[in-house]
Amino acid sequence: TVGQQQNVLPYLQSCDLFVGVSRAALEAMSCGVPVILSGNEGYLGICVKGVMEEAERGNFCARGQGKPTAKRLYLDICRIYRDPALARKAATDGMAQVRKYHTAEQMAQQTLEVYRAAIADDAATRTSDILLGGYYGYGNLGDELTLCAIVDCLNKAQGSHTPPRISVLARSEVPYPSLSTVCRFDLVRCIHAIRHTGVFILGGGSLLQNKTSNRSLLYYLFLLEIAHFFGTPCMLYASGLGPIRGMLPWRLCRHALNNVDVITTRDPVSYELIKKSINHKRLFLSADPVSVYRLRGAPCKKYILAFVRDRQLAPMLSFLKREHLPIVLALMDAQSDMTATEKLATLLEKQGKQVTLVRDSSRKTVFSLIRHATLVVSARLHALILAFDRGIPMLGISDDPKIAAFTQTAYAGLSLPKARREIAAHFRMKQEHLRALARKDAEIALSLAGRATSRAKTIDKPRKK
Repeated sequence: TVGQQQNVLPYLQSCDLFVGVSRAALEAMSCGVPVILSGNEGYLGICVKGVMEEAERGNFCARGQGKPTAKRLYLDICRIYRDPALARKAATDGMAQVRKYHTAEQMAQQTLEVYRAAIADDAATRTSDILLGGYYGYGNLGDELTLCAIVDCLNKAQGSHTPPRISVLARSEVPYPSLSTVCRFDLVRCIHAIRHTGVFILGGGSLLQNKTSNRSLLYYLFLLEIAHFFGTPCMLYASGLGPIRGMLPWRLCRHALNNVDVITTRDPVSYELIKKSINHKRLFLSADPVSVYRLRGAPCKKYILAFVRDRQLAPMLSFLKREHLPIVLALMDAQSDMTATEKLATLLEKQGKQVTLVRDSSRKTVFSLIRHATLVVSARLHALILAFDRGIPMLGISDDPKIAAFTQTAYAGLSLPKARREIAAHFRMKQEHLRALARKDAEIALSLAGRATSRAKTIDKPRKK
């Protein structure tokens, strides 16, 4: 006897025969050692292919197989040593069984499935059918328009069926009366909401980026990992990706994206980046949800409408000071952009320009301003999207990849300079296509939530780029 040992591997690798049960027997099989299953619970004998099924049912403990006796054990030991072919068969069959059903990866996955089955809720106990996560409740008009557009598309895709119950993770109450809000800073409630929903949707917008901070990126990756842990279907909805700086943040992002059920991107740049990085099987090119909005109204007036951010103050000033039309400065996010906008107004007035500063950043005001503009110059993406819908020439001024990606998509195939009516006609050719892509995302989300309507299509069919 060698007494208690912490590391039994050397003994298993050097022995000719193992007598025992349970996990110890599986460890011996993994080393290619013939096994006789014999223990306090019962006796099953030489473990070859013909007895493996019975051994599995009893967790390799030989339960209910009769008590072991010295005679039975003696005879089986003699058989092993007298018949080398039987010994080789027992070793080969045991190793094959372990490789097929009992690798570390398989056992870990089976353990996770047990936990998930124990905590999973069926549809009747959901607190929501769809849970939306994003940069909501901060007073940014672009993000609020995104939220409203997603909810509108989901309700329309549901058709005549009962509208889906939608909740949203947000900083504060959001401007959509039918939504229930979960405080995004209350992680316990966020985890509970993810666990008890039909599908978790992250988006739209460029949420997975660390240009602003790593904390924001890690927060959204954490939400995706929580959804994966609980087995909640998860979708990255009309998203943009990047910029992501640093090797570790990028690796964490790739790991999380691999566990997402469906990814739709709002621009070709993000689509290609994800495709080259992880080759996701359910990756589709889509469009920004705000593309579904249609601006209607009277003919345009003669002014340039501008939306500025602090980092784009200098190039915005450089462009606008050369223009001769009246200039209207407006806000998509009053809290973040007011200082830069006021400073730009002052600098333009010193240049002798006719400037009007509109401090109201409400949806109604911004829609009206864009509807009547001659040209929209913006460092805010959704102002450009709304101008595109209206058929108004627009210019993006920003170092943000999402601005460049959208303007390239909008103007692709159009040689400049062109008259306004020619630009409007070009935009109209692309608008319906983008709207159709944006509406398709809602159908995918409903199908993930188990609420697919007769109009919902399969999510496995690749979408044309």
